[in-house]
Order: sequence, then structure tokens, then C-alpha cells
Amino acid sequence: MAANSNNTQTIAAHGTILSILLRLLSFILSQLTIRLISVSTLGQASIPLELLLSSALFIGREGFRLALTKEVAYTNDDDKKEKGSIERRDSEQQQLINVSWLSIPVGALLSLFALLIHLNNCKVNNSINNSSDNNEDIISLLDYQLAGILYCTSSLIESLAEPLVIQCLQLMDVTTKAKAEGVALVMKSISCFTCLYLMRCKWFGDVIRMAMIHSLEGDYNMSDDTNFAVTAFGLSQLVYALVFTSIMYRHALTKKNGSIQWPKYTNKASISNFHMYTLYLVCIFTLQGLFKHALTEGDKIVLSALAGSYDQGVYALASSYGGLAARLLLQPMEENARLLFSRQGALISQHVTATDNYQDKEKNKLASFNLLKELEDTYYFLMKIVLYIGLLFGTVATNYTSILLRLLAGSRWGTNVGTCDALSAL
Repeated sequence: MAANSNNTQTIAAHGTILSILLRLLSFILSQLTIRLISVSTLGQASIPLELLLSSALFIGREGFRLALTKEVAYTNDDDKKEKGSIERRDSEQQQLINVSWLSIPVGALLSLFALLIHLNNCKVNNSINNSSDNNEDIISLLDYQLAGILYCTSSLIESLAEPLVIQCLQLMDVTTKAKAEGVALVMKSISCFTCLYLMRCKWFGDVIRMAMIHSLEGDYNMSDDTNFAVTAFGLSQLVYALVFTSIMYRHALTKKNGSIQWPKYTNKASISNFHMYTLYLVCIFTLQGLFKHALTEGDKIVLSALAGSYDQGVYALASSYGGLAARLLLQPMEENARLLFSRQGALISQHVTATDNYQDKEKNKLASFNLLKELEDTYYFLMKIVLYIGLLFGTVATNYTSILLRLLAGSRWGTNVGTCDALSAL
């Protein structure tokens, strides 16, 4: 059992390291994008649209992931030989699989709801712009509207892979998930930079402007400087969703240990097609996740409601660099540590209730104690790492924000006093 526990920790560590490396590569590529866009464009793409996307995805999948990753597969050979246990376990396993596939319709409904909110918001803004009769504002609004549609479409496509992500988490296959996310992030950065670069080319800009003029009702003039930079972010997000979902399905279809676990009808009137207790946990964790999401995204919610696109852009860049350590280091550690703790906790519970034999009980108690000790050591180690990283950035990095911005984002951002002050505060 100690060997299995060590293997679980090793897999989690490898997944964390791989996730950190791929996120770092994506961050390096995204610095090229920052130099090609304005402050307002960054604000629109990073605050309201990212909030729209993250809300639909987080609410739709957080409850499913927390509830379904607490289930542990049976590994005791003696238990497998018990009469009737195999049929019961197979039935429960299929019920859990059916629950995991419910994440797709839930994600689709949330994506549709997010799209309706976005279109309604654009409709309200459009009425304001029409009253002011400002062509540039209307064209900018169209750019924002198209980008929002692409973001909501991306949310729908990404939710199609959620059952496979849950399956990977249940099997502690964090490496596959990390690879899919990392490759998708890299492709997102490349596609965003490519779209923005092409839009700066005169021939490509002329094609885009002609297409948009024909799609608009009325007579609107577009200058040569008009581009659809926010739409480029929407296209890159769509690329991310397509790449991530494709990799997850490709891996599930080609892996040696099995294929996709599709939902099935049990054909038994006395048995529900879904694991009701797990559905109850999904609802509970989703409600808890709403509060967590409100706390996590509270800054974006306030900025979307009260601030303009320029202020949103200043905050977005400052938040991007200020949360660099959190995204590249702490977030992968949190995700894999939560999965590890949940998995190990379920194993401990399984050992405690595994048998009624006295000798086996003593062995299981010893194994449970060893698992608890390993969890305690891992927890203390992670706490030290988090504190060291926080103290380093909190005491030293705040004095060098202008230099950091000049190196990473260019002199245009490095000389922006508001951005430097905001980054120091973060």
C-alpha cells in the first residue's frame, strides 16, 4: 500500500511539473501578443469576456469534478470474489459514468445562458451608441459582440470534454490533462499572435473591413486603422477549446487500457440510471462553488460593472503579472494537491471499513496511519513552498514593477504609471 501511495504522489508531482512548464511556455508566447494590442482591447478581452467564460465553465464543472473524484475503484482481490459484489460495483460504476456525462448538457445550458447575457448587454450598449451616432463605437461594439459569441462557443466545445477530464482525474491520469491543457494554451497563444499580426497587414485588414461593412445595417465607414483585435482573442479561445477537446478524445480512443466510458441505460426498473447520492454531492459542491467563484472573480465582476475598458486593461495587465506566481506555480499545485488529498482520503476510508477480521483491521489501521502521515508531510511541504513564494514576491518584486513591464511588455507599458502602480499594489 505504501508503494501505491508513493506512486500516486509521484504521478501528482509529475503532472504538476509538466503543467508548470507548459504554462510557462504559453506565458512567454503571450508576451508577444501584449505588444500588439491597445489597453482597451486587453481590458475587453481579459475582464468581461474572460469572466463570462470562466463563470460558465466553473459553475458547470466544479461540482461534478469534486463529487466524482471522491470515488475510488476497488483494488482488493478478496473483495472482488464476494458473491454479487461484481454486479453491484458494475452497476454503481455505470451510474457514476452517467452522472459524469450530465456535465455536457449542464455546460451547454450555461454556455447558452452566458451567450444570452452577452447579447443582451451588447443590445443595451448598441442602443446607447446609436443615440450618439458614433461609427467607431458601433464597429467596436460589433468587434466585442463577435468575440463574446466565440467565447461562449468555446465554453460549449470545452464542456464536451468534461466527462473525459473527470475520468482522467478518477484514474489519477493528471499527465494527460496537463498535456492537453498545455498544448491548447500554446496553440491559443500562437493563434492569437498570428491573428493580431495579420490584422495589422493592410491586405488582410481590407478583407476583414469589407466583410464587416456588408454585415452591418446602414452606412458605416471604417478607417484603415480599424481592426477586430478583440475578435482575435475570441478566435484564439476557440482554438484552445478545439485543441483541448480533440486531444482528450483522441487519447481516450487510442489508449491501451480501454476506451471512452459512454453513458448507458441500465434497463432495470428498480435501479436508477444515476447515482443519486453523487448527484446530491454535485448540487452541494456547485452551490459552494458559486460562493468560491464570487470571491475569486470579485474583482472582474466589479470592474465589468463599474470601470471602462481602459481601466480594465490596466488592471488586466497588472493582474496578469501580479498573479504570475499564482497561475504558473500555485494553481497547478492546488489542483493536483486537492486531487491527491481527495484520493488518499478515500483510500483511508476504504481501509477503515474494508473488513471485520481483527488482524486485517490492525493492518488497515497501520496502513491508514501511514497514509495520514504522508498526507501531513505533503501538506506541510506545500505550505512552506506557498509561504516562501508569497514572501519573495511580496517583499522584493514590488520594487521592480517598471523594469519587469519594460522587459516583458515593452516600453509602452513600462512607462505607464497607472499600470506600474497597480502591479506594485497587487
